[in-house]
Amino acid sequence: MDPSTLTEFRELWFPSPRIRLPELAPAGPVFIEGGRCISGALGEYTKLWIWAAGRWHFYYVHPGPRDFFAAAMPEAVPHLLHPGEMTVETVRQGRSYKVVLGLRCAEGPVRVLHLVGDAPDVTRAVEHEEEIPSEPLGWKLKITHLISRGSFHGLLRLEDGRLCPISRDGNEDVFKSSWVTFTR
Repeated sequence: MDPSTLTEFRELWFPSPRIRLPELAPAGPVFIEGGRCISGALGEYTKLWIWAAGRWHFYYVHPGPRDFFAAAMPEAVPHLLHPGEMTVETVRQGRSYKVVLGLRCAEGPVRVLHLVGDAPDVTRAVEHEEEIPSEPLGWKLKITHLISRGSFHGLLRLEDGRLCPISRDGNEDVFKSSWVTFTR
């Protein structure tokens, strides 16, 4: 398969902790999302997206997705994470849901990330559709999210050495399962 000739491919992302950090702008990350992905083209893998300094930073645990996206979306500059540098753990007890995301990386705006997300009642998840225009990566993304809101707490160590504790009272997208269709 030649990824550069693809006109469409699909992915299922789950679970996907998502957090917005507007207070760290413009130098720090303002949007962090990570989780496990399943794709017919790529199989199962783990990735983290960070929107910072006006561009997306992509991190992958395995080299396959990095090489795929480098060919399919050459404008995106993916970074490789080695096995053991990122963890995504999930626990569900009754209606509650917890996801723990940990990351250590040598490149990008975040050096160390540890997030714990708690959703008190995943049975109240809400469906949300989103379309992302093709710029700057050349692909249109049509995404259907199933989102359950909750709270995050954790710690970030930024590129400049600052430690930033995170504490949220709620209304963050803690649990999110997403079906994504990429089209050119």
